[in-house]
Amino acid sequence: MAKPRSRQRRLRRVGLAYQLGPPYLEQITHGILRYAQENGPWEIVSSPEGADLSTDSLATWDGDGVIAMLETGSQIASARALSRPVVNLATSQGTPGIVTVSGDQKKIGHLAANHLLAKNFRRFGYYGLKNIRYSAERL
Repeated sequence: MAKPRSRQRRLRRVGLAYQLGPPYLEQITHGILRYAQENGPWEIVSSPEGADLSTDSLATWDGDGVIAMLETGSQIASARALSRPVVNLATSQGTPGIVTVSGDQKKIGHLAANHLLAKNFRRFGYYGLKNIRYSAERL
């Protein structure tokens, strides 16, 4: 009887093009690292805490993919110019043609309103940012 072949996975080189310091991004990074550990092998490329690796700086990098926070038009343009897959984590504006992963903004808005209603607040407002997609989706 033949022995089943063990399937060796190829090393994937993934760039994290966002600032690693903010707490909400730390949680996202922990999730990415956990996924990489369970589904790897992955080699993660990033910049030191407090600085972010720009999509521009990855133009000549020989990696397999990029996970980025694309918040400006120039970041979106440089991500589109890359010759590798890009996953966007920012939800401030639309990025047609680039996969975006985000929370359920509508549900976030409902959860916040329901929380305030459960605390017996009957009059409250919402402060959102004009022309920012996630702000509109939370209403």
